[in-house]
Amino acid sequence: SLGIERSRVPYFTKNLLDLRYIAKSHPLLTYSNQIQRKTLYHINDPLLRFWFSFVYPNGNAMERMDPRLVYSTLVAPSLDAFWGKGFESLAMEQFLKKRIIPTL
Repeated sequence: SLGIERSRVPYFTKNLLDLRYIAKSHPLLTYSNQIQRKTLYHINDPLLRFWFSFVYPNGNAMERMDPRLVYSTLVAPSLDAFWGKGFESLAMEQFLKKRIIPTL
């Protein structure tokens, strides 16, 4: 539960979209290869994505444990996947701008 009225969610969603903190996408195919009209939202801002991926869920551990231990056990194992999403986004952006020229 978000703690806000359901009727207010579109207002906040629109503001977050306008600020580019979040982005929405529409998957073309579902798992069963059937067209589905579903909207997905994801965190678009890299700093917010880092915060909600690592800082927020590990806040208690960061307060109680040695920072090096927190990094090595909770952050480092997930960094490749975190940076991978950023790379995918950058690659897609460049592809869409047609700056990538395939070589044959």
